[in-house]
Amino acid sequence: MTLRPEIDVSHADWFADTDADWWSTATQGPAGFEAYATIWFDSAESESYRSDDVLMANVVAVAAQHTHTPEDVFFGLWDGWGELYDGARQYSMARANWMRDLWVNPSPPRVLPAFDDAILSGPKVDLQEARQYLLFRGPA
Repeated sequence: MTLRPEIDVSHADWFADTDADWWSTATQGPAGFEAYATIWFDSAESESYRSDDVLMANVVAVAAQHTHTPEDVFFGLWDGWGELYDGARQYSMARANWMRDLWVNPSPPRVLPAFDDAILSGPKVDLQEARQYLLFRGPA
């Protein structure tokens, strides 16, 4: 599946322009549908553990069967998702011999962001100023 960033975020107005509270919309979607489903991610300790990638692939496969345009689907990715920007955390503390420790124990390599700056700083779908989503488009 090849997804490409979608800069025309008005495609998501049906999702973002709602009178419902942002949490209900973020977790269930906008009002007006006949049925809803919530997908919970598996705990790593679960006997039936499926990775997030496997779980999302299953969800997309099922959803693709219920759209008239499976070759042209929009995907919203919450900008707070996992290591979207990078996995680095910075800590500061003052103590003696910190330069020696820096030389002997260098910082681990930085986890690179999932996307380049042009995508991460591009237009986002705004859900009541509580959550923002990157919008992508491609086949299911």
